[in-house]
Amino acid sequence: MYKVSIHKKFRAQHFLPHEQGKEHTPHYHDYQIEITLSGGKLDEHGFLVDIIVIKKLFTTILENFTEKLLNMLPDFQQKNPSLENFSRIVWEKFTRQLDAPNIQSVEVIIWENDQNWASFTGDITQ
Repeated sequence: MYKVSIHKKFRAQHFLPHEQGKEHTPHYHDYQIEITLSGGKLDEHGFLVDIIVIKKLFTTILENFTEKLLNMLPDFQQKNPSLENFSRIVWEKFTRQLDAPNIQSVEVIIWENDQNWASFTGDITQ
């Protein structure tokens, strides 16, 4: 199985309505996010998928969240902006726009600091 991955940093704000203390009020995180694409065969150029294509798509998706209050975005309406939900939302946005027939699965990992992270992994049906 081949894998290719992109890692980016961005800043966004959220609050967790069901928590107490500082998590209950809006606060920033310097998030780190990694997306990993996996597949069993390479294309005619020796790529699983062109990394430039992944970077462009990933950057476009992250622009929707950078420097925003996640709770106020349509993607988080009726959803807690937890790391788990956030990773699933990014996965859904990315895989809907991905045009890469060799990709079998995609994993999104989001860190809110050096110690805490969550991920979502799903198979791709082409």
